[in-house]
Amino acid sequence: MVPIGKPVANAKIYVLNENLGLVPFGAIGDMYIGGPGITSGYINRPELNEKAFVNNPFSNVTNDQLYKTGDRGRYDQHGNIEFLGRVDEQVKIRGFRIELDEVEKAILKNKAVNNVVVLVEEKSSTTRLIAFVETAEELNMMELKADLKKMLPDFMIPSAIFTIAELPLLPNGKIDKKSLLLLERPSSQGVVNDHDLPTSDIGRKLTEIWQDVLGLTAVGVNDNFFEIGGDSIQSIQMLAMARKEGVILSPNQIFEYQTIRELENFVLENEGQDELWDYLVPFRKTGNKKPLFCLHAGGGNVFFYKGLADYIDPDRPLYGIQASGMYGKKHKMHATISEMANDYIKAIKSVQAEGPYNIMVYCFSASVGHEMAMKFKRSGEKCNLIVMDTMAKPWSLNTPHRIKVRMVVFVNRLLKSPFSSLKNMITIRLNNASRRMKNYGGNKENTLEELQTNLERLSLTYQWEVFDGEISLILTEKAHESLNRETINSWHEFASGGVRLLKTKGSHSNLFNGNNLAYVAEDIEQCMLDKT
Repeated sequence: MVPIGKPVANAKIYVLNENLGLVPFGAIGDMYIGGPGITSGYINRPELNEKAFVNNPFSNVTNDQLYKTGDRGRYDQHGNIEFLGRVDEQVKIRGFRIELDEVEKAILKNKAVNNVVVLVEEKSSTTRLIAFVETAEELNMMELKADLKKMLPDFMIPSAIFTIAELPLLPNGKIDKKSLLLLERPSSQGVVNDHDLPTSDIGRKLTEIWQDVLGLTAVGVNDNFFEIGGDSIQSIQMLAMARKEGVILSPNQIFEYQTIRELENFVLENEGQDELWDYLVPFRKTGNKKPLFCLHAGGGNVFFYKGLADYIDPDRPLYGIQASGMYGKKHKMHATISEMANDYIKAIKSVQAEGPYNIMVYCFSASVGHEMAMKFKRSGEKCNLIVMDTMAKPWSLNTPHRIKVRMVVFVNRLLKSPFSSLKNMITIRLNNASRRMKNYGGNKENTLEELQTNLERLSLTYQWEVFDGEISLILTEKAHESLNRETINSWHEFASGGVRLLKTKGSHSNLFNGNNLAYVAEDIEQCMLDKT
C-alpha cells in the first residue's frame, strides 16, 4: 500500500468497479483519471484507445472521457488515494482476484527461499498458480505448504511449487517468466530423495507414466497427482497408459489414492483379485449435507466435474457417476437407459440410504437423470433433478422450427467469426467420421469411441415419458435466445411439476472450466435439497 495523496487541480480520480460504478470509501477498485487535461487519445492507435478510454458515466458533456490507468487503489476516509498495485499484476483464478506479489511475499518468508516468482499457467482449459523457488539449500516443501495455509486462503496457494537453482534473467535484469514456463520441471516436492522412490515394479511403472503424462523430469511417490499439475485429460491418459502396462486402475481409485505410494499399495494389496470397479467417483466423501451426484456426459467420464469440489459447499459430499464399458470388456456397456438408471440408483444408495437425492445431469445424461427421477418417484422417494444447459429429448425433437433456429444461430456465428466457426464444424465432423470408421473396422475391444457410439444409440432409442415432478434448469446465454426458449419448452413438456429456471455464466462447452466454475457452483447450490 502506497499513499499518493489527492488529485492535482483540474483533475479527478475515480475508483470504479468492473461495471464503472463508484466503489465506497475503503473499497478497492480500478483507478480512472478525468478532467480537461485528458488527451483525446492515441494517434492512429484505435485498439489502444478502445482499451484505455471510456465515456465518463458521471458527465453529460459530449466526448468527456476517462483514462483507465491500469492501477488499483482506494480512497481512505480523508479523501487520500492509496495505490495498491497494477491491474496486470493481478489475476483471476476460480473467480477470485489474486495479487501475485502477495503470494510471492508469503513464500519469501521461508528462510530457505532466496527468490521466487509466481506465474499463471493455462493448460487443458484449466488455469492455476505455479511457483518457481530459487533456493541454495534443500527446501522442506511440506513445511512451506503448511506455512502458506496459515497465511493465505486456499485459492492463493500455488498448485505446484518447483525448486530451481537460479531464476533465469532477461538482459534488463528482470526475471524471464516466459522461459520458466518452458523449463523441464522436477517434482513439486523439491529434491526426490531415496525415500521418495518406488519400492516395486508397479511403483516404477507408475512413476514413469506420471513423468511422461505430466512432462516432469522427476516425480516422488508422495507427490499428489493433482497438486503437481494433473488435470482431467491427463487423468484419463494416465489410466490408459497404466492399463497398457498391466496396472489396472479405475477413475474412482485415482481420486481416493492420489499419490504413487497410495496407488502402489492399493494395487499390491489387491493383487490377484477381480478388478474393483465402482460407478461412483468420490470427489469428496465427507460432509453432513445431502450429497450431489454428477452424471457423466456423452464421453462417459466425469473428470471434468472435479473442479466443482473447490466451490460446492465443503459440507456437501460430491460424487461423479461414470459409465461402464470404457475400460475393457469386464464391465460391459449398458443396453438400455433403464438398465443404466437401475445401476446408478443402486450405486447412489450405497452411500445415501434415504432421499432426497440431488442428481445433476449434463448433455447425454439428461435422459438417464430423467429415467432415474421417474424410478425414484415410483418407489416413493424424492429426486431433485438439476439439468445443466441441456434440452429434453434432444435427439428426436429436430422439428423444422428447431432446425431453422439452429441455422439462424449458425449463420450469426459464421458472420461474427467465420474462420473459427468453420474450423469447429470441420473438426467435429472429422472426429465423428473417424470414430465411426474405427468402430466399422471391427475392433473387438471396448474403446472410448465404441462407448460414445453406444451412448448416442441409447439416447436415440430412449422413450421419453412425462415425469410428475419439478426440475431445476440452469442455462447459459446463447447467441440466439430462442434456443433457450426451446430448451425450456422441452422440459415443460416432460416435467409436469414445473421448471425452475436459473441463468449462469459461460457457454455449454465451458460450463465447468476456469472462472465459470464459481458462478456455476453458486447456481447449483441454490438448487440443492437437504431435507426430506
